[in-house]
Amino acid sequence: MSETDIATLLAAHPELIDKLLTAQTPEQTAAWWQSLTLDQQHALVLGGSTLIGALDGLPPAIRVAANRINAANQLPDLERRQFTADFNHLATVNTNFVDPHLVNYLRRVADGDVQLYLWRPEKGAIIEMAGDPRTAKSALFVVPGTSASISEFTSDNPTTGFANWQVERSVPPGSVLAFTVLTGPMPYLTPDPVDFWSNGPQNNAFATARAPEYAAFQKGLTASLPDLPTVSYEHSYASAVGSTAESLGAAPTVLVLAAGVGARSEDHLTDSVTRYSIQAPNDINRYYAGERAWEVGFDVAPEKIPGIRVLDSGMSGLPISPTAAKLEGAVFWPMVVAQVPASVISHTNLMSDDVATNGAALYSVQQILQGVAH
Repeated sequence: MSETDIATLLAAHPELIDKLLTAQTPEQTAAWWQSLTLDQQHALVLGGSTLIGALDGLPPAIRVAANRINAANQLPDLERRQFTADFNHLATVNTNFVDPHLVNYLRRVADGDVQLYLWRPEKGAIIEMAGDPRTAKSALFVVPGTSASISEFTSDNPTTGFANWQVERSVPPGSVLAFTVLTGPMPYLTPDPVDFWSNGPQNNAFATARAPEYAAFQKGLTASLPDLPTVSYEHSYASAVGSTAESLGAAPTVLVLAAGVGARSEDHLTDSVTRYSIQAPNDINRYYAGERAWEVGFDVAPEKIPGIRVLDSGMSGLPISPTAAKLEGAVFWPMVVAQVPASVISHTNLMSDDVATNGAALYSVQQILQGVAH
């Protein structure tokens, strides 16, 4: 099929994309891609960029090139909608409104300043890549957790800072390839108790939903770069996604749980994975670590996972243990409420790229990446 034939087919039958993305394993996809001629690959990237930009098992550079085309193709409509939006009445329903941050972000993608490994906004999915696969000696996966969304990637203070810091300060230069990974909707904080039960960060059903996607991502990168050791830095709720992904065959070389919620007892963790946990003494997740009732909570606390090694977060704060938290909750509720803001800040700071705030985690991961590369 020509480039035009492929584009016409996918435009007429967009449902084919979801079918094709799961038609074979990442390993099979990698072998298929290598069997094609350069002309066939070229036609697929240009005519089928929406498929190629999301297909696990393809070389990262190919996916980035396809998503650069996707961004360029989407920009004209987004820019038109942005310029016709009624910015004086954004509180009302305005179907033309487009976030200027999104438009600016996609301009940077189209210009080649940002590397998108995955761009499926209709699925709530985005993966940004930093670094050069040709020189990389190790790969880092940074997975944001609770309340993560595409807007955190396009904002003025993007969630990609931790990954970019590791690439910019890799030793030797160019030795780290990093991905900030969001494969779909994550739980979010809400004051509504009913909504909190179904969509809050203690609902472990989100781990079941996101785990196949994260496992496919990891397998896809391994299929395309088979000799590259990997480090998965999973923040907050993402630690549960990673644990469930291991039950589906994901196996990073090293796993770092950053203020993690923990794991479910039914998850089958891989013996070959080296595990670390890093968490502030007063982290908000310590209040309910190891607690679970049906689909609410995780019964294996991060620091109780077999074989886990605990890293010093370098953060201060009044230490919390689950036992003390229960006592405080029952007897000293005002004390608990007073500590929550500082506990949330400590929790959030483990995604920061500010050395003054999060230096211990940044340097620990830097050393881990150097270690797995050797």
